[in-house]
Amino acid sequence: GKPIEPPTATRAEDAVVPGWIPTGPVGFPAHHLSPPDESKLVRMGAEMKRKFSDKVSASTLSLRQSRLEEMRDAKAVEFLRGNELFDKGDQLSALAEYEIAIRVPELRPYVQLNRGNAFKALLRPAEAAACYQLCLDENPPRTPQQRLVHSLALLNLGTVREDEGKLQQAMQLYNAALALNPRCHLATKNRGHMHIRNAEQLKAAGVSKSVPPQHEMAFNM
Repeated sequence: GKPIEPPTATRAEDAVVPGWIPTGPVGFPAHHLSPPDESKLVRMGAEMKRKFSDKVSASTLSLRQSRLEEMRDAKAVEFLRGNELFDKGDQLSALAEYEIAIRVPELRPYVQLNRGNAFKALLRPAEAAACYQLCLDENPPRTPQQRLVHSLALLNLGTVREDEGKLQQAMQLYNAALALNPRCHLATKNRGHMHIRNAEQLKAAGVSKSVPPQHEMAFNM
């Protein structure tokens, strides 16, 4: 999965309805967007990828001094550098940065979660599972932010168990993630897929009467 960082606040009043521009002063006509130019969207996407690549490969010397000071004050330089390296596909270098970042107590839950993601991307499930378990052990779900991180660790540990064929454990972990965070949509999706695969196996075995309805497969009712 993508590295997690403490979320930034967003304002509801900043939301914009896609495809519509609000009307101007009274008496002026409403303006509507034209259908998108596909070639322009492709060019924009390529330009965004180029800029992102330039960003993650740039030296920290290119950052403005005030930003570097903010990162140092938060003791997050190595953590953020690890996330950039992860996004760049260099998981081993990301892990090296996380090994330094994990010394900061406030960052440990995030670092453990992201270390697990890096190990999982490197096809090292045992180490990934150990990191997710440490995140759970060190991050009791007391505050809303702790519950969010806890639910993501449960989700990710569930994917490891599902890959290992430990489906009952995976289902329990997905259920636990959703109990903490009902908006953990990936847990809902993974759980639904597990129910559907189970239903297909029941049908193939000739016990279709045991197959639950679709809504029960999706939501485990």
